[in-house]
Parts: sequence; structure tokens; C-alpha cells
Amino acid sequence: MIGRELTQRSQVVKQADVVALIALLSEEFPGTTAETNFRHYEPLCAHGSSLSTGMHALVAARLGDAEMALRYLRATAAADPDPNTAGGVHIAGLGALWQAVILGFAGLDLKGDTLGIDPRLPPQWRGLSFRVSWKGRSVAIRIVGDTVQATLVEGEGMEIRIAAATRKLARGATQQVPV
Repeated sequence: MIGRELTQRSQVVKQADVVALIALLSEEFPGTTAETNFRHYEPLCAHGSSLSTGMHALVAARLGDAEMALRYLRATAAADPDPNTAGGVHIAGLGALWQAVILGFAGLDLKGDTLGIDPRLPPQWRGLSFRVSWKGRSVAIRIVGDTVQATLVEGEGMEIRIAAATRKLARGATQQVPV
């Protein structure tokens, strides 16, 4: 037993509530605020929640720290299934993996009036492809090397922001943008 005196002097947190806020409400952490808070809380977190490593992977990927993000992504993927799943899957853990890959490494931004993509793939990944449903549209995204391809599969024409460039996307058309 570590005792009350030692725990009162320790700065360890069970799970990353602040890191989760940075992941979910990134617009509330302008400038370097997100990175400053992440770098403070990351070493203090004991990851007592099965979702903690997923949030850390997401934020580290957004910050461009691919090595740390991959470490947390692997930890999330390797997490033991929740005993309450009765041998099934831990759906929230799978969601955390999806968020880390798509919102973190791919840099998908669903907020606002324009769909955004700003990838930060780890150098050892050759590419990543996925589809996203956004405001009644289906958009296929393919990231290969330093290029993003976006194709509007279904729905009305729209604007898409790839890195800092906003482009028009017509149904059936593909925009290919170097990033």
C-alpha cells in the first residue's frame, strides 16, 4: 500500500480529462495552449481508463508527435477487452482507435461549414484511405505520401479544406492537393 501521505504528494491522474477536452474541444485551446497542457498532463497520467490512451494518441497525432501517437495507438489497440463485454468487443475502445487515426493522423475536421483535412501521417505509413459522411454527402479521402485526394461520391457540390487550401468539390470529381 502506498499510503495517504505519498499519494497526497504525488501528481498522478487516473485518466486524461484535460487531454480528452483538448481532443474533443480543440477550438477551445488556441495557439500553444493545447500543446502546453498536453505536455504537462501526459507524463502525469496513469491511464486508469481504457479510453485514456486513445485520447493521448489523438492529441499527440494532431500535435505532430507521430512517435508518441503511435505508441499510444498501439496501447489502445492492445488494451484488454472490458470484462463487461462478455467476450465481445469494447466498442468505445474501437471508437478511440478510429478517432486517433481519422481525427488525429488524417487530420479530419468536421466542425464548421467546411469539411477539413490536414494529415500528419507517421513516416512509416504509406497511406490511408477512408470515407466520411458529412452533411448528407459521402466523401472518399485518400492520403498517399504528401498528397491528399478527395472525391465527392454522393451529394451536392461542396467546399473542402485540404491543409490550408479551400477547393470546390463537385460530385464525381477528385481534388488532388499536395500537402
